[in-house]
Amino acid sequence: MSSLKNLTFSYVLIIQLFLVIYFNGFIHGTNDIELTPDMLNVCDQKQERTITTYVPCLKSFDHLVKVWSRNCTDGKKLCHTYKYKTEYYRAQQPVLKQIQTTVYICCQGYTRNINDMGCPIALNSTIISKQQQQQQQGRVQRKSLRRTHVDDMALNRSRFRCQPARFGPTCEYYCNQCEYGICNWRMQRCECKAGYKGTFCNETCQQGEYGAYCVKKCHCKLDTTESCNVENGTCECSAGYEGVECERPCSYKTFGKNCKNSCSCTSNQICHHITGSCYDKTCTDGTYGSNCRHLCNCSLNGKCDPFTGICVCFPGWKGSSCSHPCSEDQYGSNCRNKCMCMNNAVCNPSNGNCKCSPGYVGKYCDRACERGWYGRECENRCDCMNGATCDHQTGQCICGMGTTGRKCEHECPNGYYGNNCSELCQCKNGGTCHRVTGCCACQNGYFGPICEFECDNSTWGPMCSYKCDCGQDNRCEHDTGKCQCKAGKTGVKCDEDCPLNTYGVGCQSCHCQPFHLCNSVTGDCVCKEGWKGESCQFQISADDPGKPERGDSFKTE
Repeated sequence: MSSLKNLTFSYVLIIQLFLVIYFNGFIHGTNDIELTPDMLNVCDQKQERTITTYVPCLKSFDHLVKVWSRNCTDGKKLCHTYKYKTEYYRAQQPVLKQIQTTVYICCQGYTRNINDMGCPIALNSTIISKQQQQQQQGRVQRKSLRRTHVDDMALNRSRFRCQPARFGPTCEYYCNQCEYGICNWRMQRCECKAGYKGTFCNETCQQGEYGAYCVKKCHCKLDTTESCNVENGTCECSAGYEGVECERPCSYKTFGKNCKNSCSCTSNQICHHITGSCYDKTCTDGTYGSNCRHLCNCSLNGKCDPFTGICVCFPGWKGSSCSHPCSEDQYGSNCRNKCMCMNNAVCNPSNGNCKCSPGYVGKYCDRACERGWYGRECENRCDCMNGATCDHQTGQCICGMGTTGRKCEHECPNGYYGNNCSELCQCKNGGTCHRVTGCCACQNGYFGPICEFECDNSTWGPMCSYKCDCGQDNRCEHDTGKCQCKAGKTGVKCDEDCPLNTYGVGCQSCHCQPFHLCNSVTGDCVCKEGWKGESCQFQISADDPGKPERGDSFKTE
């Protein structure tokens, strides 16, 4: 019985482990699908961003060390004290650097739900601002962050794909709710048939839209079309018009719906393409109606229909008399069409073509110039140097770290560093700073983060890393290591006494009279017997031995 329980328990563990592995295998699948340029309604966008890189730099810290000395105040031969010592180590200095990257986002006028393969959802307005677009992307990101749920103990609050027959961000929908579409539970959505959109594919396309998810735009002429087929985009022309886009009136001697009716007019008459009414002639400009008895009130920006008198505006104009120009965001006949131009581009009021402002290209001027190009049509090549980029509109060079100049052709002058050499170096005592990082390179004999400290008497050289070799109580030059001997000493290591008749620092010549000696430290003359004076210049007579003074000498044994 015990073995049976153990076997059952083992099976339970295996099943739980299988569930964890199975569902965890889908964890990454629940993340929002990354957009790629080959997806529907996906546009690329150049973005400048600042990243942090690291370069080697010298850092320092102070700590207490024990120092032994023979100059003891308590009578001991050897004693110690503590003093601060600066230690140095190599570290990484953060440096800001600008780079340009390409990101893929929904094109203007489109958005998406989580896990959509592209951007199939058309917004109500075909033009949205950059700020709105960023807000929509933020909403998508926030939705993806909310896709967590509480599951059983084995899964422990993990995220997983929906089970068959369910879909949605939190698997809250059932496949039988898809009205005019097919449920794809792996993609967690209803795949709509042509002509429908919405979460459950139960919303028909609006006027001017067609296809699956209603993402395609009809190209029918608005003023001559009754409707656009929501499935395939076929134009249903108004009476009196024909063509793929309902762009032309019925041909000669036909009229009415689909131009299927034949006119009964004589050869001297013309047939109205909508009603089939016969008229004796075509009215001259400015008149219309039966026998051309009525005067048109159209401006020069349109023409008068010879039958109805309605003004048909030329592209770029609107109004009952075609006297008002299109606004900046409209174009076409009667300004019925919405301009799609972006980035301050100028929309042609006649055909809607976009004239891009400097720095942008594309049908709708939605793409910034590639790196290294600028200006109108992005036809000018940047002439920046040292890897610098230029403003895609003006061509002005944007210097990176450690360079400056109109073309970023100059390295930072002494005393400056950083982005466009705008930072002032803090190095002291002749130290130079790295033109990119600002780290100080100290002159020989100095140390510290900004070279603020001078070597002590016993060290010299780069970062005071060498010990002076000049004997006891002698100093060395902190930049070259050359010994600075105390008075009375000479030699490379100050280990020799000054030669005869020399004294003091640098072994200067004594001022004593010939044949007399001087003190090698002070330079005081040591006169021979029978002479006195500061330089032993006076001879002592037998009756006036004098009194010994500095420079005087009695007989020496």
